[in-house]
Amino acid sequence: MVCALARIIAIAIMIARRGVKSWFSYATSALLNLWLMFMFAAFGIQRVALHVLVGAIIYTLFSSCMLSVIYDAYYEAIKLRELFLASPLSRIEFLLGISLGHMMAATIMSIPYEAILAYLRPTPLIVLVYVFIALSSWIVATCIGYLIPSRDPFTVGPKASLIASLMTLLPPVYYPDTLLPSQARYLLAAIPTYSIAKISKVLLGIERGSAAILVLCALLLTIEMLALLWVAIRRVHED
Repeated sequence: MVCALARIIAIAIMIARRGVKSWFSYATSALLNLWLMFMFAAFGIQRVALHVLVGAIIYTLFSSCMLSVIYDAYYEAIKLRELFLASPLSRIEFLLGISLGHMMAATIMSIPYEAILAYLRPTPLIVLVYVFIALSSWIVATCIGYLIPSRDPFTVGPKASLIASLMTLLPPVYYPDTLLPSQARYLLAAIPTYSIAKISKVLLGIERGSAAILVLCALLLTIEMLALLWVAIRRVHED
């Protein structure tokens, strides 16, 4: 167990270093997110600016973890994956290392959002919420990424980006769910990103949430994570 964990962390550090060095790949979304946040704040709509910051954190982590599938497909295409797996490193350990590395890099890159959010909405729960977003996004996004049918690194990337964008831009992640009918909120709880955003925003005091909707979000998110893990592990074993 200790050796397996050490192998996973070794792969994760290798991927994270590469991700941090490619910081410019996060720059476009960072500029857009910060521009939106400052525009809302400049026009006195600070409440929406806080939603943008939470959305930016979730999008950065969610999209990066989902795109970890590209590395696996790329390593397979250039026959480098077999070299890794020829060592004691197992297939599951290899995938976990790649996705964990992406999560680590994305966590570092989203620190500016977290710092601004902590300044605008100081609360002792800020670190706990950050950890919750990182871990839940890591599990959900990674599992969904490995369920994408294509294994071609040139096609799986755009598909993963599209899914990540749809799951973070359409549900009320970047905006308050009060803009939608109350009945729709219970239906939206079936979308993992909405549940992650809703729980985070309520804990940070950005928006209100009834006990019923919070319990529903937490319950559905747990069920979805377990179901996605089970399906993804089966899919990996079948490859």
